[in-house]
Amino acid sequence: MDKYLLQRLVHRRITERRLPVGRAVGIHQMWGDGRLCDAGEGPLSPNERAVVAMVSLEWMSIHLHVDCYEIWDAERSALFGEIGGRGESTHIR
Repeated sequence: MDKYLLQRLVHRRITERRLPVGRAVGIHQMWGDGRLCDAGEGPLSPNERAVVAMVSLEWMSIHLHVDCYEIWDAERSALFGEIGGRGESTHIR
């Protein structure tokens, strides 16, 4: 999916509360396991890196492609600031 379209989709899902607004407080990278990306960009296939993040505020976990995670983190931060965190970066390195 085009990065701009994905950004718009993630933005909409955050504002509709279909994706959480809190900070990721526990981040784990893994290989995809076939489940769907919570950002909506299709399945997390076994040959793709994925992120599982525990999100403060809502205390829920989300499963995303690495690129989708970066977009989600940037969008929710732009919309709501650093809700639920201490200010440290949550970017995947």
